[in-house]
Amino acid sequence: MVSDAEKYKDEDAKIKKKIDAKNQLENYCFQMKNTLNEEKLKDKFSEEDKKTIEELSASTLQWLEGNGEADAEEMEAKYKEVEGKFNPIMMKVY
Repeated sequence: MVSDAEKYKDEDAKIKKKIDAKNQLENYCFQMKNTLNEEKLKDKFSEEDKKTIEELSASTLQWLEGNGEADAEEMEAKYKEVEGKFNPIMMKVY
């Protein structure tokens, strides 16, 4: 039993990394969508920025659903892509 655990340790680590990357990307999209409704911030977003956040969040979540086989590196790259588009908007707001 211990030898089986050692045998699958690397595979388990890859799966955990993939799940963590997926959760990070998914949570980030939901967090950005929720930010649009925060009382202190919702009036500071332009209509264009709101539309960008809503559309990019939706398309990224759809990408996650359609790419369940994507590895952790692909999901991390997608996260950086999305973050690169959201950060300038959030910098304007704050």
